[in-house]
Amino acid sequence: GLLKDAVYLVADNTQAGRVNGNRLASVAPSLQEPSSASSLSDVVRCEARHNNERGATRKADSFRNMRKALHLCVGARVFLILNRLWEVNTVPLGLMNGARGVVVAILYAAPNMRRADDNELAGTGYPCCRTAPGSASQLPPRGLDQCPLPNFVVVHFPDYVGKQIFPGLPRSWVPVPVEEVRSETSKQSIRVGLPLKLAWALTFHKSQGITAHEGTVISFKDTKMPMPAARLGLAFVGWTRATAWAKIAFKSLPPLDHFLAMRLQPAFKSRCSFEEKADQLHDAFLLSRGVDQQEHVQAHQQHLAQQLRAKDNRDPTAYELVDIAHMLNQRGVAPVSDSVMKWAQQKTGRSSGLGLTAIVEAFRRDRTLQNAGDKAKSKQGASQKKKGGDIDWSTLSSRVTLEILQQMDLPQDHVQEALQVCGPRLQACVEYCLGKAQDEECKPVSDSSATLRDEASAAEALGALGYSLEECTRALELCDFSFTSAIKLLLFGSDADRTKYLAKSPFRKHFLKGVKKAD
Repeated sequence: GLLKDAVYLVADNTQAGRVNGNRLASVAPSLQEPSSASSLSDVVRCEARHNNERGATRKADSFRNMRKALHLCVGARVFLILNRLWEVNTVPLGLMNGARGVVVAILYAAPNMRRADDNELAGTGYPCCRTAPGSASQLPPRGLDQCPLPNFVVVHFPDYVGKQIFPGLPRSWVPVPVEEVRSETSKQSIRVGLPLKLAWALTFHKSQGITAHEGTVISFKDTKMPMPAARLGLAFVGWTRATAWAKIAFKSLPPLDHFLAMRLQPAFKSRCSFEEKADQLHDAFLLSRGVDQQEHVQAHQQHLAQQLRAKDNRDPTAYELVDIAHMLNQRGVAPVSDSVMKWAQQKTGRSSGLGLTAIVEAFRRDRTLQNAGDKAKSKQGASQKKKGGDIDWSTLSSRVTLEILQQMDLPQDHVQEALQVCGPRLQACVEYCLGKAQDEECKPVSDSSATLRDEASAAEALGALGYSLEECTRALELCDFSFTSAIKLLLFGSDADRTKYLAKSPFRKHFLKGVKKAD
């Protein structure tokens, strides 16, 4: 039941829209079976109104995320996007931006009748299907005339703490009217629509502050956000919405190095400094009140025991008491766990001087080596070879350098050591191995000189392939000066691509248009 009832927490709005759309479509009736439609399975489209044509072309961001079209059905999970309803501040009533609920009913005003909110711009009328041209089949409603705005939508909000609105019905049922929102970019434009959005799936940012008693499914599947787990605080928010670990499921969980890479960000280091100062202020305050840490922990444990006896008529368990003591005795940000450190030591062969950067690189290097030979073979293997689809470009230079060094009959231990010290740079590895053979002290080539040498050799290689200087320069520009990507574009891009992107595009100003040739 977790996959059915839990709220999905995702990284970006595209993921949320995909989940919400699939859930909504699962309750929609088939157009080929009109008799199957009912008030519990109809999906209605609510088109927002605008006071001018300019407002209709603006995105939802300009109107506090109120969309031009909203699809709803009875039983749909929704959340509010405003803090006001019926011209009343609803925050003290438990209804604020992000409050979640379930649609109970969708009511429309009869044509030419007065609306409950007296908003003339919203209009009146009922949804109506349209007939396909040249046939008798029914098509879904579309447009302002066929998709009017409801008079109001009744939503069950469990957190609503105000007075009962409908006599004889649950107090949590709240009528949600259409609201006017003025554009933040153009004050002359007004959008009138329902202040609701579907909430089967929420982004991590939108889920801040909610308590998901039904459980959560944390999904990173098909996210367009690069390395979302490396964003500061994102994983913490997602992992702490449910009330128990047994109510959390994971989908397409990112690799561990993404989570560790977050610790390399300046924002995380600032957070560490803040935690340290906050702990110092906390301890100093306790000492000024004559309370030591042990008394502080005992006071919290006694308070928990009093609350549990009053509410649940039971005593706290030993685990609950230990848990409180553990939380209150924490100082600063938790370090990298011992299991991660042990794994990194095994992969790198180093037991000292192993920093966080080296750990992250060890994870990524290990994943690259594991995935290099794990690609599934398909019937299209021959065509992929022609297009370069089966080439592992991330480790290509390292494997080529290793092959060349092995063909030179150099000692295997010298070769491996050279690759670790000098990387995939062939000339530096050869010099390192020769120096080792003569028992000389070997020093790795400096990064600046090695980079210049690699750039020169790569540029010569591109010229030797028969491409002009203009094509090579433009290819490097398009690929952000990555020689591997530039070679892929030149080798596997079509003639149309090369003509369009390489020959006709202007150069940047900081490139020389005239190159002097040596005698």
